[in-house]
Amino acid sequence: MGDSLADFLRLMFDDKKMFLRRRWYVWVPAIAGFIGGVIFWAVQPKVYESSSLIIAEEARTPLPFFGSSVGRRISMIREQIVDINNLVQVVDHLNLARDLKTEKEYEKLILGLRRKIAVRLKGQNLFEISFRSRNPGEAAAVVGTLDDMFIARHRGAFIVYKRPQMPSRAVAPNLLAAVAAGVLLGACAGMGLVLLLEYRVRQTES
Repeated sequence: MGDSLADFLRLMFDDKKMFLRRRWYVWVPAIAGFIGGVIFWAVQPKVYESSSLIIAEEARTPLPFFGSSVGRRISMIREQIVDINNLVQVVDHLNLARDLKTEKEYEKLILGLRRKIAVRLKGQNLFEISFRSRNPGEAAAVVGTLDDMFIARHRGAFIVYKRPQMPSRAVAPNLLAAVAAGVLLGACAGMGLVLLLEYRVRQTES
């Protein structure tokens, strides 16, 4: 027992056959992690995303939109789309607050919409509006309403290049990521167990 713990751990890592001898101590937790990852994915609420593409007609669009930087353009568009008054109209139009009872719940709904709306520039005069929801129909309806309101506000300066579709597949949680995390955690736990067992065996032998 004269060796320090650090020296002992280095010795064990140098033993190439250690994990092979106790491979089941690694494989079983890894398999359990795989199953756990699948179960985690299966029980988590599914999140769906719908998106649209809007194109700016250069002849009708204010020059600052084309002359500004990418960051400024996205900021200009997002400020209009997630404006509180704009979101209130979306909520009223789609009757999203039908089950809410308090003003605090309504405020939480508006802030949630604002957080879940994304605006991304896809080209010089093309940008995407997307929204995530646990309800695929709601995701498509919110994006479609935002499109209509934005187009109406700018009176022909922008047109919808691609209308939002109801998503058929969830974007979250990610099955591959859940399984990979489960297997990794299980394998790490198994390797830790192997190290602990080897440590105790060698302590006993010494």
